[in-house]
Amino acid sequence: MQGIVDRLLNEQLTDGGWNCEAENGSTRSSFNTTIDVLEGLLEHERATGESADVAEARHHGAEYLLKRGMLRRLSTGELIDPS
Repeated sequence: MQGIVDRLLNEQLTDGGWNCEAENGSTRSSFNTTIDVLEGLLEHERATGESADVAEARHHGAEYLLKRGMLRRLSTGELIDPS
């Protein structure tokens, strides 16, 4: 399990989030991918205890979501999925 956590920590993008397409060159985080990673990291910490590295990564991920208004596209400010 620690290998997966280490990979996620190493794949965090400079804007604070994650994107499953980063290995294909994407440099902008994805709302959906970031939420999934944050949920996984939180569950990992609940199971194993808090880690300073994981807590810091989660903080940066949460800041990324807050900057986006939690549900708006960073590029346009429009709702991600208005339906």
